[in-house]
Amino acid sequence: MSIWSRRSASGGSDRGMSDMEQRWERDALRDIALEGIRERRRARRWGIFFKLAFLAYLILVLALARGWVTDFTAEPEPGAHTAVVRVSGAIMPGGDNSAERIVKGLQRAFADDGTRAVVLQINSPGGSAVQAGHINDEVRRLREAHPDIPLYAVAEDMFTSGAYYLA
Repeated sequence: MSIWSRRSASGGSDRGMSDMEQRWERDALRDIALEGIRERRRARRWGIFFKLAFLAYLILVLALARGWVTDFTAEPEPGAHTAVVRVSGAIMPGGDNSAERIVKGLQRAFADDGTRAVVLQINSPGGSAVQAGHINDEVRRLREAHPDIPLYAVAEDMFTSGAYYLA
């Protein structure tokens, strides 16, 4: 009997393979096909995610451009409030705690119509006696000019020398 006659006699489909071998091949092909379907689902989900993220980005840019989102850097218009003037560090000319800057802050605090009280928050080792004297003079002047607005001096960690003179 020739090879051709054996194949046709057995139906020609299994080519001499057992049922186990055929099942293994079918399972492998099924697993490959299912993994391809899973991969397409993952790709579709990521595609949807990135499209939605891009849409959210465009909406945010449009909202900012059209002025729909408020400016977060703008200060709100205060009603009744307590103004705080901070003195943190050495009191010296030309620095963050110069008499010029602190006096300007105190004047703005007292001039505001919504101010109900002013707090002078001090955390300073002192510094220039001249600068502290200028600030003290302005504090006295502002208290006389605005007797209805109380002024509180609050001491923090350091409160010596010129800082004590401010208060």
